[in-house]
Amino acid sequence: MKLLLLLRFLQKKSIRKKSNNMSKMSRVGLGGLVYDDRSGAIARTGLQFTYAYHIPFRESQLSFGISAEAYQFKLDKSAITLYDQDDPYYQNYDHSTFVPDANFGVYYLARNYNFGFSLYHLFQSAMKLGKSGNNDYQALRNYYISGGYKLDLRNQFLLYGYVLLKATNQFNSIQADISVTGFYQDIYWVGLSYRTVNTLIIKAGFKVDNFYFGYAFDYNFNSIRKYTYGSHEITAAVKFGQSARRYRWLNHDLY
Repeated sequence: MKLLLLLRFLQKKSIRKKSNNMSKMSRVGLGGLVYDDRSGAIARTGLQFTYAYHIPFRESQLSFGISAEAYQFKLDKSAITLYDQDDPYYQNYDHSTFVPDANFGVYYLARNYNFGFSLYHLFQSAMKLGKSGNNDYQALRNYYISGGYKLDLRNQFLLYGYVLLKATNQFNSIQADISVTGFYQDIYWVGLSYRTVNTLIIKAGFKVDNFYFGYAFDYNFNSIRKYTYGSHEITAAVKFGQSARRYRWLNHDLY
């Protein structure tokens, strides 16, 4: 019995020590993504690898992330119906091309607020669609600025407000997402978002232990509403980590 109590004491002491002194390895995050996106005759198949580094402070954390991406852009001939079988552009098309790119982001997380900045298509890679040499299409660099604030209310209720600004390097159209989400006991949530392209989003969800389940409905008020009744999205996620005290950024649930 005494030996068992001693082992438990040493284990708790070790956990407290690790939580106060984050190791260099626990500051590193690695992630990967493999995708296959198809729309009609166009297909994009690729992979992405992400490296993140976290710098903890007493009541906040600063994070940096960079990702390398490569994908294959492919045209499915069997899904195309030609009016002119001898179309010179189609005959000179490479039908498959390889595109490399990269992304970068910075994120600051505090107890009640957060903000971030990120760049997508950092290299603005050109995609060559043919052999004639005059039909290169270059990806637009995308800029994202975000910020959120959490307001604690009584009886285990809290509100979380979030703003996301999106623009390309041409800056001819800046889009904003504005959302407010209410939480109860950090278990249930319901929210409302508005996108400045006249889109309204209603969302709700709950969590069980480390598992998260969510639902969102998007409805567009533009002329496209004549052809659609909106879109539905179902999300499932799991949070890994034996002890949130060892990884401080895990103390903030998915908002």
